[in-house]
Amino acid sequence: MRQEAESLLSHAEGAEEILEAGVGEAAAQAREAAVPAGVVGQTFSHYRIVDKLGSGGMGVVYRAEALRLQREVALKLLTDDLAGERQAVERFEREARAAAAINHPNICTVYEVGEDGGRPFLAMELLEGETLKERIGGKCVRLDALLDWAVQIAGGLAAAHARGIIHRDIKPANLFITTEGQAKILGIPAGHASGIRAAKCAAPPRPTDPRGPARWERMRQAEIRTNSDEGG
Repeated sequence: MRQEAESLLSHAEGAEEILEAGVGEAAAQAREAAVPAGVVGQTFSHYRIVDKLGSGGMGVVYRAEALRLQREVALKLLTDDLAGERQAVERFEREARAAAAINHPNICTVYEVGEDGGRPFLAMELLEGETLKERIGGKCVRLDALLDWAVQIAGGLAAAHARGIIHRDIKPANLFITTEGQAKILGIPAGHASGIRAAKCAAPPRPTDPRGPARWERMRQAEIRTNSDEGG
């Protein structure tokens, strides 16, 4: 796996960076503006907002304190303009359920999804560090570190796939590197819980033999006897 990853990285050297669409950034800024000013210090359900961490496609993420458990969490609030849209709320809740269904060290943990004052919220694991986009932006990163993160991310994605969930939006901005060097997958996009199921292993089909199944059965019995003689 390491050799394949190194080969892919060597072929990727010199490739031009793909620019993110400006329309998407403008939409995120507009949604961020839709969150009322002065929410810092307010309490949503049993979470007290401490400060702002960033914004995403459907809302804004804050550092918050869980008053009951007395620990810090990341609290994602759906913006006012989307909170009144039934489809947006349903997508937000699907995202929460999809993420909460996966228990893996390389996927950001979802603690709770709820609603307060008509605005849905999502309480998640608070991570200390930076996104992969920030980590690799204009910086030199050791190859062994990149390979280690790639293996961790692949493990998280495999766990999601085993639960029938496809992320479909894996990019540096949706990957987080903690201060301890652990890679975390962020924000499974709403609507991407595909409902697929891991394929079950099945016995390979018998080879087709124009001379009929009897010959195949004789060959199989001969192979069994040979293996038995060799083993005993």
